[in-house]
Amino acid sequence: MEFKVACFLSSSASTQMGSPTNFDCIIFDLDDTLYPSSTGIAEAVKRNIEDFLVEKLGFSRAIASTLRVELFRTHGSTLAGLRALGYDVHPDDYHGFVHGQLPYDLIKADYNLRNLLVGISQRKIIFTNSDRKHAKETLRRLELEDCWDEIICFETMNPNMQQFPITLKPSLEAMKIALQIAQVDPRQTLFLDDNVRNIAAAKSVGLWTVLVGKSLKSNESDYKLEAVNQLPQMIPKLWTHKINHNTSEIQAIDTSNRLSHLGSTLVLSTCKRSWRFSSNKFWIQNSSIYGKLCHTLYKTQVNVIRGALNAAEDDVLLDLWHKRLTHISEKGL
Repeated sequence: MEFKVACFLSSSASTQMGSPTNFDCIIFDLDDTLYPSSTGIAEAVKRNIEDFLVEKLGFSRAIASTLRVELFRTHGSTLAGLRALGYDVHPDDYHGFVHGQLPYDLIKADYNLRNLLVGISQRKIIFTNSDRKHAKETLRRLELEDCWDEIICFETMNPNMQQFPITLKPSLEAMKIALQIAQVDPRQTLFLDDNVRNIAAAKSVGLWTVLVGKSLKSNESDYKLEAVNQLPQMIPKLWTHKINHNTSEIQAIDTSNRLSHLGSTLVLSTCKRSWRFSSNKFWIQNSSIYGKLCHTLYKTQVNVIRGALNAAEDDVLLDLWHKRLTHISEKGL
């Protein structure tokens, strides 16, 4: 069984939200940001890089680990460091070796994150130092491949594979390229990354920043999250939908099943159940229905008058729904 509930907003509720919550675009790093470092992919990448240094370039095993860390620290990646030192390493050969042998089966589909991303109406962009093939495979494993408006990756920043030096985060040039391609205003853009140096570079070009996966907030990060799934709790206004022709489309329901109103938007957060959305209505599946709880009464149609969430227009309809819901407990909803 499915029930349909419509929600309308009046034009008098329209207000302008200011920064940093009025974001037009959210830019996400990929590895160790969309999935945790504990997955094991990061450690596998490190091993493969060291194997590349030993097998392809002849470094000793003892030196390979130290060299990998030093090149990453000074150049942003081992590949960029090797090219800076004069080694003729083609990016395709390097990426094929390092990413081609990764245990991608360790990356599992993240449906909670998918629901979170689907609920964001703003543009969403991936910005990664990795090659496009790795980015697409990782997103496919997470089942997030269709959630993005743009993927900015190694090939985007380095269209000429033979160019020197290689451009990658955290260089300011990489940040400028990303902003130019994305065509965004950094003052209205949120940037999420697990690397402190990338966060510092993003802050230097005016982006709002979120450090992911670290226990301590850096001086350059505006927000800190242990996991990207905590984003709704940290910045709930990302899950809002601006008024369009006096109506608003409901995107999601928060984990406590609360519906609230701020200015011209309904503030909504992560989904716990299965929802479908279309036009200006939402469908609630699994024989459940969500309205606004007022004492023991669930209101299934609401008006907004002067910025406040008020009451149902139609007392008859309201009474009908109240009767239908009397046999369902609050816990059941």
